[in-house]
Amino acid sequence: MYVPYATDIERFSLGEDEVIDKVIKVTSKGENGVREREGHALRTSHVKAHGLAPGDLTVPTDLAPEFRQGLFAAPGTFWAIVPPSASPVVPL
Repeated sequence: MYVPYATDIERFSLGEDEVIDKVIKVTSKGENGVREREGHALRTSHVKAHGLAPGDLTVPTDLAPEFRQGLFAAPGTFWAIVPPSASPVVPL
């Protein structure tokens, strides 16, 4: 069963607010630690020197209606460029 996105279908689980707060605290602690150690803010994931991946994203005209949401709502071809990504190399 496919459920179209709608803001009224989201339900928070019991304790989810506490989990979200913990994620924010852990992330902030890591970012603040890097800033304090380096003396300035620093990206915690290194920049990749091996380039970007250019290409086209095509949303087909026959895409099933249940998938026609957001970026995929209308058919077409869109130019895209995507950077590679990796886990942080700086210990948080």
